[in-house]
Amino acid sequence: GLTALHSACNLGHLDVVTCLLQADHINVNFQHEYGPTPLHLACRGRKVEVVRYLLQDERIDINAEDETGGTPFRKACAMGCSIMATCFLQHMHDNNISIDLLALYENGVLHVA
Repeated sequence: GLTALHSACNLGHLDVVTCLLQADHINVNFQHEYGPTPLHLACRGRKVEVVRYLLQDERIDINAEDETGGTPFRKACAMGCSIMATCFLQHMHDNNISIDLLALYENGVLHVA
């Protein structure tokens, strides 16, 4: 099921996310049975401040794929939230977003945007 971090990210509770990420035992990339990570859920819910905060955590796997093979960056683009997509682009180098992921789908991430 969902972890507390999944729920906090999905609901946009930045204060809770901040507190949870301070714990060493938190798996920031945990994927529950349906595949999304906390970052996927923050993107899906258009929680820009949570996404921005998560992207600053070096433990976050930016390239994690959900049950459909989608990455958080692709989800941000699909949601049509340019601010959120810009957050990813600003952190692209630091977080190692692979350009190869743009070709993961027939039309790619930029087409979705």
